[in-house]
Amino acid sequence: MKLKLLGLVAIGVLALTGCTAAPATPSTPPAIENYVGDAESTERVIGYAEAIEASYQKLYETGMAESVTSAGDQYILSYAPGDEFVAGLYNVEIDDVILVNDELFFTVATAYQAIQDPVTEVTETETGVSLSHPEFGDFTVVIEDGLIVSGFDNGGSWSGDFVYQPDARVSELVAEVLAEESSE
Repeated sequence: MKLKLLGLVAIGVLALTGCTAAPATPSTPPAIENYVGDAESTERVIGYAEAIEASYQKLYETGMAESVTSAGDQYILSYAPGDEFVAGLYNVEIDDVILVNDELFFTVATAYQAIQDPVTEVTETETGVSLSHPEFGDFTVVIEDGLIVSGFDNGGSWSGDFVYQPDARVSELVAEVLAEESSE
């Protein structure tokens, strides 16, 4: 029963974020160069596109955990690198996890896919970089030290903080579910 309820909640989260299917492995992103000053300047700085690209690559290299509040519920979305993309969406209130095979559940992956499409409206704001796309949604990511560290829906339906390591508890639960599925 809990698993079905969590599945319905996950579908609701997808509907709120506008996520769609995407490749299970990162593609090679285009090179993005940002320079400060005139043409003679050699001081290179990280721009928002590079930070989004670096965050996306780090998701696959080290794993990631997003602690998200959506519709009043607390979730932890966690991915540990492996042969296949399998993440866990853990609902804190009902202490249950469902498996997720879609990278676009992660804000970092959605931001990366959004900046690849010229239709995306990008606005640098005081709080971060706002991305608006008819398919990927309308959200803001906050960048610190060259990586996305948090994000929120511009309509207020969700917000989250991100770390570049998998959540140990969620990884343990994902392993248990995978073991149960393989024994059936």
